Amino acid sequence: MHISDSLYFSFAFQPQGLSDAPETNDSLILEFYDNENDMWEKVWACQGTSLQNFIDSFGKPWKVIMIPIKDDKFLTSQFRFRFRNLASIANNQIPNWNSNGDIWNIDYIYINKNRHWHDTLPVDIAFRGQIYSLLKKYVSMPWKQFLANADEEMITNFSIPYTNFSDQTCNITEYIEIIDLANVGAPYQPSLSALNVPPYTDTVFTRFTLPYTFNTISDSTAEFKITFAINTATIPDTLNQNDTIKIYQRFYNYYAYDNGFPTAGYCLSGYDAKLAYKFELNVPDTIRSIEFFFNSLSSFIDYNYFRLIIWDDINGKPGNIIYQEEKLLPQHYEDLGKFYNFILNEPVALPSGVFYVGFMQYQSSSLNIGFDGNNDAHNNIFYNVDGIWRNSQYSGALMIRPIVGNSPYPYIYVPEHLNNKPKINIYPNPAYTNSTIYIDAPFIDYWELYDVNGKFITKSKDHSFNINQPGFYIIKINGNEFFKLIIY
Repeated sequence: MHISDSLYFSFAFQPQGLSDAPETNDSLILEFYDNENDMWEKVWACQGTSLQNFIDSFGKPWKVIMIPIKDDKFLTSQFRFRFRNLASIANNQIPNWNSNGDIWNIDYIYINKNRHWHDTLPVDIAFRGQIYSLLKKYVSMPWKQFLANADEEMITNFSIPYTNFSDQTCNITEYIEIIDLANVGAPYQPSLSALNVPPYTDTVFTRFTLPYTFNTISDSTAEFKITFAINTATIPDTLNQNDTIKIYQRFYNYYAYDNGFPTAGYCLSGYDAKLAYKFELNVPDTIRSIEFFFNSLSSFIDYNYFRLIIWDDINGKPGNIIYQEEKLLPQHYEDLGKFYNFILNEPVALPSGVFYVGFMQYQSSSLNIGFDGNNDAHNNIFYNVDGIWRNSQYSGALMIRPIVGNSPYPYIYVPEHLNNKPKINIYPNPAYTNSTIYIDAPFIDYWELYDVNGKFITKSKDHSFNINQPGFYIIKINGNEFFKLIIY
């Protein structure tokens, strides 16, 4: 590689996204590694700002940065780069705010030769948005509750935005597939649709009717793999990862408005502040436990007790307290997406209809609940800081999940045909005390470990791990792609 090869490093970025905006004294920094001098060298930086100010300045929510590489010290096989986020955190007076702050989003990192200053994006067609569920209200809900009112629970239409980033009009084919992971019946594959999309044009993958209803042989749980894809033969679309969206529609034993990943934190201020989250039973059921996701904090607050509460409904707002537990403590985990399950001392049987789960905090400091900005359930979030219940103003979904049915643990779906999926080897199995367990598989994005009761233990991308306690375990690879029982 030579300087004359016109080598460029490019990327797209934005501040804040769906989370907290970096302050003006914060910054995003790009550094290249100088191998000769064994040091990192700053090549670009941007001052913190809000997304709205960013849009006002540049006229769009993303900006592409082009960096020519003209120094010989970076033209080596040892070339490395890194982005650094210089962030400010809350002071010690509000330590429970030290989380999910000063966020930057980065996309389309691209380095290649024979480029020029205006070659800002690779030739590509790509989804610009996501869909997380084919349900109207929930990302996930209990199968029994869905079956009791399936037609009303399912969406009837959807739209997913995508863009032609090439300089040619592309003939793009749109594709949908729904597979019952219990391996029952043929996949749902409606007719393909195609359209011509002009250069550098935004459009949408839209269906105004979806003549499909989830159905399977199970009467207790179900799971479906849903694929949305766009493709074209007009251009050499080399980044095909962003042409496909895969979601898993889970019907286990819990309700969830969230997708399991916090983009921010939801906080209340004030002594005895209350928060309530609205859910609805289509048929009578029993609440066994409630899962909370608490954001990890820079300093753990070991005195922030709260009261767990379940309310009934009065005129569309939280009404009478029908269950409560005193002096519970938030549990923080480093693992992203890990919920803490508070098992109720006494199961709560409820009739069909609306109920609310939530808490009252004893201190003025907040609990910092995970908040999913990709799914909007703000009409179901209520807070009370002065004796009056009000709707939340913020678009998003709290990461609180009531578990109903016969078990207090979140259900794990183990379809038999996935147990026999080839090209995965987990060894040694059985494993012995103090031994390392290895996962031999070429396609692991991530794996999760559970005990046989469905209790989450850990999550990782590593190909090896250890278990501290003897017992029986279930490993879930790529969010249901594969399961295997481990005996330790």
